[in-house]
Parts: sequence; structure tokens; C-alpha cells
Amino acid sequence: MEGFMWGYFDKALFIVFFLGFATTLVWFISRGWRELAKAYPLMFPFSGKRWFFESGAIAGARYGGLLIAGGDLPGAYFATCFPSAVCPPLFIPWDEIKGVERKGFLVRSVELRFAKQPDQEHWISGRVADKLEKGSGGKWKYQRAEKSSL
Repeated sequence: MEGFMWGYFDKALFIVFFLGFATTLVWFISRGWRELAKAYPLMFPFSGKRWFFESGAIAGARYGGLLIAGGDLPGAYFATCFPSAVCPPLFIPWDEIKGVERKGFLVRSVELRFAKQPDQEHWISGRVADKLEKGSGGKWKYQRAEKSSL
């Protein structure tokens, strides 16, 4: 019976260690996000349309499938599937976002620049940019890439 209990203890210890390690790793990777959240904090509950499990890179860290994006008339909302203590939600007014479409071989993305931190590069998928553009009610449009003539 004693060996039986140690088996559960080992599994529980592993789970605690793994969760602690993963949280610490995400904490260090997302420090740029937390800096951005100081410049663009979410000051009120976001009531606009949200899209879950999207892809993008905010403040130098890629959030493939873990990004939550949203848009309404005042601005854009970004959050992650991580706890808000690690990655606080962002709210950026439309007039402080510039977007430029980048076309790759198979994917289309939109590079974003925010007025309060213009040196930081961010990107979202072209599909998310289209949704944000529509959600802005015409207040935000990103610059389309020129079509190549082959």
C-alpha cells in the first residue's frame, strides 16, 4: 500500500513541477507583452466581437493559436489564452494602429505598428486583420500589398 501512495505522489509532483516550469517560461517570454500592456491597458470590459484561437506575434513573442483578437468602434482588443496576470489584455485605439499587408508564399499576414511603441513589430494573420477591419466599422484599414503582374 505504501508504494501505491508514492506513485500518486510522484505524478502529482511532476504535474506541479511541469505547470510551474511552463508558467515561468511563459512569464519570461511575454515580458514584452506586459510592457505593451502598460502603454495600452484595457480600462473597461471589452464588449465587441472576439475571435479565439487566432495566430499572431505581439511584442516579439508568437502566439500561434493562443491569441484572442477583437474589434469594435473605439479600437482593437488583444488577449491570450494565458491568465491575465501573465499577459494582461490590450486595448489599442484605431488611430494608433498602422497595418501593412505582407504576402508570403502560402500565407498572408499584416504587420502592425502601435503609435506608443513604434519600434516594436507585431503581426497578425491576414484573416484576423480582415475581421478587425470589418469590426472597426470603417475606422481602420490596413495597407494592402501590391498585386504582382505575372
